Amino acid sequence: MAQAVRRHSRVRWTHDLLLQLGEVDDALIAEPIGARIEQITDKRLALGIAPTANDRLNPDRWTLPQRRDLIALPAEQFCLLHSQALGITVPEVSQVSARLIRLPRPDYIRWSADMIKCFGSDTDSRIARRFGLTTKQVRYKRESLDIPKVDRASLTWTPDRVALLGTQPDEVLARQWRLSAFTVTNERIARKIPKIRPPSPWTPELEARLAWDLPAHVARDAGVSFNAALHRRSQLGFRGNRYRKRSRLWDPSYARLLGTASDGDLAHKWGVSTETVREKRVALNIPVFQGISVWTPATDALLVTTDAPELARQLGITRSAVVYRRRCLGIPGERSRWQRQFWSPERKEAMRTTASKVLAIQWSRHLQTILRARARFGIPEPDQA
Repeated sequence: MAQAVRRHSRVRWTHDLLLQLGEVDDALIAEPIGARIEQITDKRLALGIAPTANDRLNPDRWTLPQRRDLIALPAEQFCLLHSQALGITVPEVSQVSARLIRLPRPDYIRWSADMIKCFGSDTDSRIARRFGLTTKQVRYKRESLDIPKVDRASLTWTPDRVALLGTQPDEVLARQWRLSAFTVTNERIARKIPKIRPPSPWTPELEARLAWDLPAHVARDAGVSFNAALHRRSQLGFRGNRYRKRSRLWDPSYARLLGTASDGDLAHKWGVSTETVREKRVALNIPVFQGISVWTPATDALLVTTDAPELARQLGITRSAVVYRRRCLGIPGERSRWQRQFWSPERKEAMRTTASKVLAIQWSRHLQTILRARARFGIPEPDQA
């Protein structure tokens, strides 16, 4: 079968391709060349070629306007418009219409007064689910009665709900109505309803504290962010207390505390930066706080006889501090508890009489581990003794 080349949504009609018109279905011609069925149908009609039987009676291969006219127009009027393109007769229109719509005959559906009363008060899909019908069946019946369609938004946004917009936060209303907060917010904005403003956390007492207290402390008590406290202080025209905080350090009562605690602890206590405290301490020639030392001659003696974890628990310090103190004093660290338990006197005695290879197999240890232990304990191999 010859192939047509598609360029810029236009089909190049070759001689072999023209011979297939009327002999092969339009859909089968359009699929391999990447063209639309309408292009093949228009070309066939321009040449006056009748369609095949499959194209004539298969609505799936018709164009969208043809299928719309099949539903909306009577059979006689449909044949006048599309008989040349489809070659279809009036009896065949009813046959194709039943295949396209796939609905039971109207006689099989008994529309009661209660069912018809629902038209115009609810959506077609909800009515169909209520009575076990399809949406198309409900829509066709409603349109035949000239009843206008019900918009889903009119059911969602009733006058009572619209009246509540802006009276509560959007998130609260969304949870009550089982909607998303985004839907409620969009509807409120579309109706130009302002958003509800929460009550102001600023009481006269908190605003007065902004003149002398730290913004971080006021923000914590007010339940707002630090930037909100700064913004409120700026609105009230209060000057920042940066200069007042720095002037504290010139007070003798504050200056006497320099060097008695770390710069960071004092800075947190006074509400200033650590760099400010350090600069003032250096300017007064006050040495840095070294902390309370736990190392006395009695505790240094325990470094030789007590394990590092046990000594750290007794003194209330970390194990790393004990190891660092030993290193400063040149005291070698003790072997780990596992090493003391593994290299028991019985194992050392066995190393004097048994070869290292045999011990490595018996104790499930690497040969190099046994050899390093011999070198550390000064135990030679039995055959070298």
